[in-house]
Amino acid sequence: MAIVKNFNYGNTQWEYIITYKQQKHMYLKVCNDKILVSAPFFMQEKLVEDFILKSLPKITKNKIVKERNLVINGQDDYVYFLNEKYPIFIKYHSQKTVINFDYPQLVVFTKLQDLKQIQIKIEIFLRKESMLIFMNRLQYWSQIMGIEFNILKIRSMVSKWGICQPIAKIITLNYKLIHYSYDIIDYVVIHELAHIIHGHHQKSFWNYVMQFCPNYQDCQKFLKQSRGGC
Repeated sequence: MAIVKNFNYGNTQWEYIITYKQQKHMYLKVCNDKILVSAPFFMQEKLVEDFILKSLPKITKNKIVKERNLVINGQDDYVYFLNEKYPIFIKYHSQKTVINFDYPQLVVFTKLQDLKQIQIKIEIFLRKESMLIFMNRLQYWSQIMGIEFNILKIRSMVSKWGICQPIAKIITLNYKLIHYSYDIIDYVVIHELAHIIHGHHQKSFWNYVMQFCPNYQDCQKFLKQSRGGC
């Protein structure tokens, strides 16, 4: 049984949908500004709302999770870069496509008229930027952790944020991490470097990660929400 309700919080109207199931605990996720709550049968409505209100500060803090990271529609174009939202301004009087940041916006000089092609150009630009930034963070944490790596690769991945090949010491990172904060990027870098020593996800691995990223569990939750489509 599902119940739909609305309430105002932080100058925003939220819709929440409660689904009652045979379970012991409550769970919450956000899809398109709708709060989906899974609750045990016979859970009092006040307890459900208290649970939502307790969770909302973190949800609103990470509001980027509920938005697409890159939108090119010819009207409200924007991109998230290192957790900052940049409007995209397209100038159609250039013979070749040039993209750069002119704070507080991303400017695209192009003769292309097809928005899909412009989006592809922006994605290529983001890949190049991600290589520079990720290499910087990888070299930094490599020195801090005392772990050497050989090669950094950048890919677009659907279900993974990073991959480590421990023997070859190759680190592959999802370029889409460039949309998020340095804290999130650093967590994935630390995670993959740690796999060069610990080729598993047992307790010793997480204890090691926690030495360099004490808030790794928060980062995990953030990325899990980001990967899960709505």
